[in-house]
Amino acid sequence: MFAFKLLNMKKTYLSVLILFSALIVNAQSLLKEFRLGASGSELLLANYKTSDKIYFQFESSDLRKGIAVSDGTQGGTKELFSDDYFFISTFIGLTGSDLIFTGGYLNDNIGESVYKINVQTGNITLLKDFDPTQEFPSIVFASNIELTPGKFIFIGYDDMHAIEPWITDGTTNGTYMIKDINPTGNALINTSIEKYFTKMNGVVYFGAGNDSTGAELWRTDGTAAGTYLVKDIYTNNSQGPMFGSNPAFLTTLNNKVFFSAYDDIYGRELWVTDGTAAGTIRLTNFSSATPDVNNLYVFDGLLYFSAYDGSNRTVYKSNGTVAGTQLVQTTSAGGPINPSAIFSFKNKLSILAEDQNGVHSIYTLNGTTFSRYSFPVSVSVSSPSNLLLTSNYIYFHGYNSFGELKIFKSTESSIQNITTNNAITISNKPMYLSNNCLIFGAQNISNGEELFSICNQQTQTVSIDKALSASPLVSVYPNPSLGQINISFEDITANQIDYTITDVLGNTVNKGIAAINEKHTILHLPEFLSNGYYLLNINTKAGLASTFKIALTR
Repeated sequence: MFAFKLLNMKKTYLSVLILFSALIVNAQSLLKEFRLGASGSELLLANYKTSDKIYFQFESSDLRKGIAVSDGTQGGTKELFSDDYFFISTFIGLTGSDLIFTGGYLNDNIGESVYKINVQTGNITLLKDFDPTQEFPSIVFASNIELTPGKFIFIGYDDMHAIEPWITDGTTNGTYMIKDINPTGNALINTSIEKYFTKMNGVVYFGAGNDSTGAELWRTDGTAAGTYLVKDIYTNNSQGPMFGSNPAFLTTLNNKVFFSAYDDIYGRELWVTDGTAAGTIRLTNFSSATPDVNNLYVFDGLLYFSAYDGSNRTVYKSNGTVAGTQLVQTTSAGGPINPSAIFSFKNKLSILAEDQNGVHSIYTLNGTTFSRYSFPVSVSVSSPSNLLLTSNYIYFHGYNSFGELKIFKSTESSIQNITTNNAITISNKPMYLSNNCLIFGAQNISNGEELFSICNQQTQTVSIDKALSASPLVSVYPNPSLGQINISFEDITANQIDYTITDVLGNTVNKGIAAINEKHTILHLPEFLSNGYYLLNINTKAGLASTFKIALTR
């Protein structure tokens, strides 16, 4: 997914015991003030991470943005580049010393383009201008998936081809559209790498659509000839390129790609493919009319996923065969209910889910049964989000009993609040770990929002997991739009959303409430909005659902 996309979990309540050990909690330290004064630098931290560094966007003035890097230390946190009217959308990938990204200038006719920045010198180079005649930025999404070392698949938009798959190796000649899958419009609307892309044996699998088949499973090896439809699953589709089986949660295991796909007979079930049409088969047939298979995760040679069985959403497993796809443990026997995240912690399959009373807990799988972390009820911590897995702890954001957002770290037997300084307010953005320092966004009265750290954590990152996003599966289309935006939800219980539309400078240009009818709603963009691109923030009463970048082209 792209830089503006925010990962947030449905607001729930987790009753836990806060056990303060003898370990001294290190004070929060300001790493660097990128924008002097109380305004803050408006960090965008969900950008790009290597094994020891994070690259992110910051704001040094209202009209000046730039790229920075941090390794968790003050000496290793610095600005690489900034300029007036400059913006960064997404980081695509690092090849050698060059970090490839999409962005551009708001005050010229180049629009959004593909650039690279040398992370040693800070020099930037234009690789590809999508629309030389445009006076507003085009829209580009980076899938951030590496096809081969130094060569990345991403999703680009221009006026001639709309949204199609592109590739770059960090050179001008090596940055081009792979194939025009849908000559009449957009081929791709779902652009989150966590849900819609995976790689197997040098081939990237993804969902794409055209007028003939609708949105179905495709594959690409980075060439036009090697980019083609794998199978038309929802053959009865007649609603256009953006409707079909809409493959999602693509996951690779044992030279096969598992994914969820929809048709009008079975609903969203579990499918598997070996890359051929004949080898693409459905593995499940749930009695529920809306099984809504999601949260696919590989652990110890098996695939685990969540699905609705007609009574509760719970956890299943599969070895890649119909017979070997089965329920792990019934909810009546203590199995987790409504899993919001599936991940591995300390070599155990772990689930963040509810119990029979609706209380959120962390479960671990022991053989064929689940056991809960034994947290006696003492204080309520709500809205666990932004999970970060390390060798010793699970870090996450949560609200304490006073309604204050804090950072907690958990073991199998305790949870500790590690942000005890009330002089700073924690930002609900992704966290990172580097050089035993936890890096996060926070703000205070003097500095505004800047980059902070808590060091001496004595642990290492083991995963920033694609399964940790528990937001409803959301589609926004068409994009670009002529003024009408359709929003469809795969899994939502709310009957309305709050939405806010902001421009590229962060100004709110429209906001309101929209009713959800059968998991769908329509927004009509105001006539006074000029052509350009905007951020659409969608919220439910349970918390932030999703943020999308939309282009208006009346």
